[in-house]
Amino acid sequence: MQLAENSKPKYATRKFQSLDIHIGGRIRLCRAWLGITDTQLADAIGVTGARMQKFECGEDHIEPLRLFDIAVALNVPLHFFFEDKTGPSLQASNQPPAHKAVAPASVRRWGQR
Repeated sequence: MQLAENSKPKYATRKFQSLDIHIGGRIRLCRAWLGITDTQLADAIGVTGARMQKFECGEDHIEPLRLFDIAVALNVPLHFFFEDKTGPSLQASNQPPAHKAVAPASVRRWGQR
């Protein structure tokens, strides 16, 4: 099956859309909690601010290596982006990310595994 130019494969809009929205919300949550603007994070990982906004809204699929770059820039383990997948809406949560209170120790422990 060959795709026309500028067309996205069907999986990009259906199968992974829910996960992309969730991961984007986790990025936005962590970035806001740390006081980092979307432009600052975009500069840190080498993308435009518009692309970062698309990642956060779930409009663009985030490649695994790009997600790793974001995790490094935000100083969180990769699994942070997948936590609470079945939990309540991230936007409705007034709680900071769990790693915030223990970030140095949790990041050190994660790095030593």
